[in-house]
Amino acid sequence: MNSKERVFSVITGKEPDRPPVVFTLSLYGSKLINVPPEIYYTNYNEYVRGQAAVINQIEPDILLAPFALSYEGAAFGSEITYLNHGVPNIKKPAFKNISDMLNIKIPDIDTDKHILYIRNSVKLLKQEFGDSFPIAAIVTSPIDLPILLLGLDLWLETILFNKDAAKIISDITAEFCIRYANALIDGGADLIVMPGEFWNPRIVSKDIAIQYALPLFIRTFPQIKAPIVLHSGGNPISPIDLYVQVPNVIAFLLSKMDSFADARKIAGKERLLMGNMEGTHLFNLNEQTIEKICYKILEDTKNDTNFIFATAGADIQYDTDINKIILVKKIMSQRR
Repeated sequence: MNSKERVFSVITGKEPDRPPVVFTLSLYGSKLINVPPEIYYTNYNEYVRGQAAVINQIEPDILLAPFALSYEGAAFGSEITYLNHGVPNIKKPAFKNISDMLNIKIPDIDTDKHILYIRNSVKLLKQEFGDSFPIAAIVTSPIDLPILLLGLDLWLETILFNKDAAKIISDITAEFCIRYANALIDGGADLIVMPGEFWNPRIVSKDIAIQYALPLFIRTFPQIKAPIVLHSGGNPISPIDLYVQVPNVIAFLLSKMDSFADARKIAGKERLLMGNMEGTHLFNLNEQTIEKICYKILEDTKNDTNFIFATAGADIQYDTDINKIILVKKIMSQRR
C-alpha cells in the first residue's frame, strides 16, 4: 500500500496497512537540498527537488505544496521579505486603509508570479509523485486573508465597527479563495488545507465566528472542488461544533493543546481528526520528551480509525535535527 492508498483508506473508512504519518515539511526541503529559501520559494523546480529529498529521507504520507501564505497577500500587492532559514513573510500590507481595498480587482491567478509559483509547484509534484502520494495545497481561509492585506488590527477594527465594509472585503477574499483553490485542485492537489485564526472561537469572539466566518464558509466551501482540512495554525481548535456541519470539511487538525477525547465527542465518530503534535517545537525537544508525546498520542487515539497523526502549527523549523523527525515517524507508524 503506497502513501496515497494509505491516506485515502483512512479518509474513506477503510483500514490501512499502517497509520499514516504527516509532517509539515514544506520549508524543510530547502535544508535537505541546501538551497536558500529565497531561491527555493521562487524556483518551483527547486521546491519539488526539495520535496523529493523529503520523500527519500523521511517519506511522510502527504506531500505539501509550498506553505507560503504570504504569496496570497503578495498577489494583492503586499510586500514580502525572504528570511535566511524561514518562509517568506509579509513586510508591508497592501492597503493602508479600508477605502483603498473596497474597489480592488481580484488578482489574476493565471499571471501573478507568486500564485504561478505555487500552481507550478503543485503541477510538478503531481507529475512526479502524484501516483504514490496525496498532495495537499494550503490556502488561507477567506476570513483570514484580509489580515495579509490590511494587517490584523485594521481587519479586526473593520469587523467590529464597519460591517458593510467587512462584507465587501469578505466577498472579495471568498471569490479569490474559490478561484485559487480550484486552480490548485485542477493542477493536481487532492486536498486543501485551510489555516486561519479568525474562524476560531478560542481566538476571536464566538459572535465573530458565528456572524462572519460560519456563513462565509457555508457559502464558499461547497464551491471548492476538493475536501478541506480546517487547520487552526497551532491554536486550540475546540470548540469545533460550529463547523462540523460546514459542507466539504472532512477533517480538523488539532493542536497540541486540544483534548483528542473532547474533539472526538464534538466531531462524532466518523469525522477525520488530525494532529496533535506541535511541529515547530520539535527543534527544542529531546528524544525522551518526543517519545513521551508520541506515546501519549498513541494512547489517546488507540482503536480510533478516523485519525491521522500530523504536526500542527507552522513549518517544522529549518534547523530541526532530522533524527527527531525520523523518531516521530517510527513511533507514530505503529498500529494502534
